[in-house]
Amino acid sequence: MKHTLITILIILKVATVFAAKNTLKSNNVKWSNSNSWSLSRTPLNSDTVIIPANMTVIVDNNAYSNQPNLVIKISGTLSFLAGGKLNLGNNSVVEVLSGGSIITDKKGSGIINIGGVLKYEGDEDGTITGYAIANSSSGSSGAGAGSGFITGILDITLKNFSAYRNNSSVQLKWETLSELSSDYFEIQTSNNSTDWKTLATINAGNYANGHQYSYTDTKSSKSNAYYRLKMVNKTGTVTYSEIVVVKADVTSTKISVYPNPATDFVMVNMSQNTGNTIVNLSSFAGNTVISKSVSSYETNVRLDTRNLPKGIYIVEVRSLNNTVETFKVAVR
Repeated sequence: MKHTLITILIILKVATVFAAKNTLKSNNVKWSNSNSWSLSRTPLNSDTVIIPANMTVIVDNNAYSNQPNLVIKISGTLSFLAGGKLNLGNNSVVEVLSGGSIITDKKGSGIINIGGVLKYEGDEDGTITGYAIANSSSGSSGAGAGSGFITGILDITLKNFSAYRNNSSVQLKWETLSELSSDYFEIQTSNNSTDWKTLATINAGNYANGHQYSYTDTKSSKSNAYYRLKMVNKTGTVTYSEIVVVKADVTSTKISVYPNPATDFVMVNMSQNTGNTIVNLSSFAGNTVISKSVSSYETNVRLDTRNLPKGIYIVEVRSLNNTVETFKVAVR
């Protein structure tokens, strides 16, 4: 028992070494000096490395041979001397924040590789200033100064956002087309589409080519539930998604979807259609496979499912006021 307890304590102690925040604590010091850092060691795999404003750290040699995955946030200066290199893993991110910079003091010095791809080379790229970010999805050095970085704050581009009731819970899904400068998402809910509260905050993944997210609201209102996304980028700029509504009881709504499960078709019946309605059928991953615009005199929309792969799909009915109702349907 005593031996087991000692083993557990050793494991816990080792675990605390990783996934830590390691902050530069002195100015104009070398990266390779353990005394330069708040954790009294040089950055290790999974560390988030913080270079504060008005402080400089100097890379003067090949700092790594094992390609650690690091997140490096630069508000101060990352400086390279001749022979200075950061060979980083494929999951690494180098982010130059507003006021931060990457500089080199000699021609040909300074190398940053991410996953074996050259992102910064002093001779080619010179000085990089914020805002700029490099990761496995950004370009490579050699195609013009700074081509290994994506520069400037980019708005989050949302591809889709849907919600549907799943027994007593509500499942929310959304997909971005780009989010490299995004910070986080807030999932917000309301009972009246006017007064909003935040359910959860989810950190953005900073994917250049977008990403898919999901969240389950296990405490959804039993009445109509409204949802939206608050999307915040690195500068604090806020944008909102459209509002989607999940009805309390699908059987009592003015929209019905049948048959479910479906084989050859899905019928969407709208007893009150105010016109300018769009009906979409999307895969469970969020890809739209059928989209139809509905005139005001149409109350029934037939969606042909004969050539669709078997699986779960989402029927989305978007009304004139941009309110969205979603229904889950199985295709067999």
